[in-house]
Amino acid sequence: MSVINLDTLQAMAEAAGVPVDPRRFRANLYVSGLGAWRELDLPGHRIRLGGAELEITFPTERCRATTVRPGSATRDLNVPALLASRFGHLYCGIYARVVRGGPITVGDRFVDGGPAATVRTPGPGPGPGSSRYAARLAEPGRPRYAELIGRTEESPTVTTFAFRDPAGSRCRPGQHLRLHLTDENPPLWRCYTITGTGTAELRVSVKRVTDGRMSSRLHELPTGSRVLLSGPYGQELTTPDPHRPLLLAVAGIGITPVLPVLRSLLDTTPLRPVTVLNVVRTGAEVPLWDEVVELLAKLPDGTSRLYVTSPGERLPDDARAGRPTAADLRALSAEGTVEAYLCGPEGFVDSVRTALMAAGVPADSITDEHFYSPRPARLDERPPPAAGPFTVRYTVSGVSTTWTPDNGTLLDAAESAGLRLPSACRAGACGTCRQRVTGPVAHLSEPTVPPGTGQALLCCAVPAGDVDVHA
Repeated sequence: MSVINLDTLQAMAEAAGVPVDPRRFRANLYVSGLGAWRELDLPGHRIRLGGAELEITFPTERCRATTVRPGSATRDLNVPALLASRFGHLYCGIYARVVRGGPITVGDRFVDGGPAATVRTPGPGPGPGSSRYAARLAEPGRPRYAELIGRTEESPTVTTFAFRDPAGSRCRPGQHLRLHLTDENPPLWRCYTITGTGTAELRVSVKRVTDGRMSSRLHELPTGSRVLLSGPYGQELTTPDPHRPLLLAVAGIGITPVLPVLRSLLDTTPLRPVTVLNVVRTGAEVPLWDEVVELLAKLPDGTSRLYVTSPGERLPDDARAGRPTAADLRALSAEGTVEAYLCGPEGFVDSVRTALMAAGVPADSITDEHFYSPRPARLDERPPPAAGPFTVRYTVSGVSTTWTPDNGTLLDAAESAGLRLPSACRAGACGTCRQRVTGPVAHLSEPTVPPGTGQALLCCAVPAGDVDVHA
């Protein structure tokens, strides 16, 4: 059965600036008094409600169906976009199963009986006590509360935070988390690279930024605090080619993905040649560098390059003053065969990419990581800018079709042509349907995850001319 927390809907309404009708969610039960988003801390718990006992199973991911105004066929509020842009995830509500039947009436108290023993001690079989059921409670993409269990000061401004989280062992090198502070108004969430994992542990390293709301709040959290997180998000960084040279070029706090990548190389392809190029502003602010150098020393072909742009009175022994030159990067390009990963400020990433491509490194051998600050997305839907007809070619599939507004989005058109392309929310909020495109497109719903140059979210994009979709 489906349960909606009315306190959460109130928080959503405040963020949207319009009422959010509970009927959009077609729940079996509506509860209040928990506090906004506290229901996401309940999966695995037993709940007493009236004469019944329930076990909370999983949070509920929301899709395009919630955009329709109750009592009509009109889509007037993009609920997935509201959730994704304001709150950083797509979940609202929880599922429950009935453990013991009984009467429930309006006004009954919602009593949290704590974690169910069957979930704490999983056993064999397909039921709620099984390990499969317990594992699903830690599904990485779902928002869940995690306990802050430790912190390490890496530099005067950078702290590593360790969280107890069952999804820790599922994370891959280069992926990131979203941390959500549910008591902030307006809502507050940010992305942080995962710098380390354990069996039931995740670590992120955060730089405290002057006037940064999120980083300041995190640095003030005491050990034992429970923080809502979601993820991991993103793809694994490197290909498993043991012979191809790897360049990790980073600047500032962009060093955070390097640690899990190096640990992965030690476990999987220790003979792979790897160079870490790190650019920092001062020698007094070089977070995580000692650990990077220590890991590189364990690799037979690991090399470090540290550049300090404003060395002042202190220049580390292994550092060079200034920035890497085009000649420096050309020397690291391995005659164009290197696989490069870039992370740092936009200017740094652009300059390194340009230098590597000038040295003969193909564009598809260079990956860069861009985190984005949350931005309010439009919650209404625009009409198509042009009526067509236009030719849409799905180049990988070899399918071509003629598009008019009656065909809907590029995803709708693909499905009508018999294609099954990746998709999830169908509201421009999750990024699952992102594909490369050539030609003019327009997004009817504003994407909450920027698709990038030459890309489109097929679930909410339409052609504005003839288009090739590389799928």
